[in-house]
Amino acid sequence: GITIFLTDDCLLLEPLETILVCAAGALSCSRDGQQVFNFVSRLHPGIAWSQTRNVASPPPREEMRYRPLQPNLGVYVYRHQYGKVEWRYPFDLSGGVYWHKDVLHILNNISALGRNEILSHPNTFEIECNKMLMIESNTNEVDLGVLITRKALSAIPTHPFLVITTINRVQDVCQAPLASGLIDNKTDRFDVDPSDPVSLLQLLDGKSRLDIERYKTKLYNASHVGDFFLCDSTPINECDSTVVIMGKEPINQEVKLSVLIPVHKGPTDVASHSIISVMMQLIDELDSEDEARHLLLSPMQIVIVDDRCDDGSIDAMTRSAKRLVSSRNDISLYVLDHRCQPRDALNDNDLHDSKGIATRGTIMIDLVSSPRAGVASALNFGIKHCKCEIIARMDADDVSASKRLITQLQFMNANPQIHVVGTSTVLFSTMGG
Repeated sequence: GITIFLTDDCLLLEPLETILVCAAGALSCSRDGQQVFNFVSRLHPGIAWSQTRNVASPPPREEMRYRPLQPNLGVYVYRHQYGKVEWRYPFDLSGGVYWHKDVLHILNNISALGRNEILSHPNTFEIECNKMLMIESNTNEVDLGVLITRKALSAIPTHPFLVITTINRVQDVCQAPLASGLIDNKTDRFDVDPSDPVSLLQLLDGKSRLDIERYKTKLYNASHVGDFFLCDSTPINECDSTVVIMGKEPINQEVKLSVLIPVHKGPTDVASHSIISVMMQLIDELDSEDEARHLLLSPMQIVIVDDRCDDGSIDAMTRSAKRLVSSRNDISLYVLDHRCQPRDALNDNDLHDSKGIATRGTIMIDLVSSPRAGVASALNFGIKHCKCEIIARMDADDVSASKRLITQLQFMNANPQIHVVGTSTVLFSTMGG
């Protein structure tokens, strides 16, 4: 069997079952006669900074090798001796996964060395175990050296599985700095200082929960984060929400940005993350801007081009969009499916506005079908449906980093002589591509 260690500040971004399945497959991998010792679920290829030590912690990219486990699921393996800081940390209680027999092996060695006192506190246990493993891997004086030498590989997921919400401190063994981040504190119900553990527990025991979808859409470069995002824990009912879903376009809305997304295959969960990451650009602007100021990203249009998609990705994208906006009272969402009926056939019977509220932000999603197969045809057809001169490109397996669109739009508006603006990228493919 396998053993996963989790601390109370770990926030799982994927179901525990997915993490364990991936970990079990990773621990069975080998390379050049060496085996995987640990699966580090809090790392991924985008992690390049250690928040707890305040130093750069770049991934050992030249050492990383992709290993497919099953369709749409794979891991990267690397020799941890070539890692630095976060990437050279063989024993981790924040999301580390190990073979159960290896954990027992470590505990037995601690007992044999007469070091049982280090088990009195999780932080002491983690720190001292890493010291022992790293020292013994060099000197080979006791049996732990054989273990870490024979199993010299670590494995990580291809995309974020877990973050550590470093917003308060409940122990006195480690004095690492707390992470700074955004505090979603917009309503009276959320008016709580998250650095106070007692108040935080009272809040989470009530009608609030951490907004996992929002954490998913932010591309963090460190495992430890300071963001504190809450949402209502009431189950979402898409038929009774604050979402405004219309079968015709809003009147007198000049689109500020069109986002063009061709979709052939997702997979569905990745496609959902893609559109959520786009919508979060406007939500972040709403949360950070003064209400008196004009929004740069609203109204926003998202054009989804159906390029013979048959895996349900487009339906998953629209469901995720509705679910995300249902927790907000400041966004109107318009979904226009041009695939099933011509534009002039849409009428007022297609209007579903359960609250009739006035909103600041507007997102329009246009679903269209490409007349010919292939991404080139899909893009050319989708451009015809874009209502703004400025078009942002996305694929259904891309995730936009926080503030990507507003940064690019501000640059384009300030430099009209510039026609194309690109970005840097971080590879996190689930298929190893």
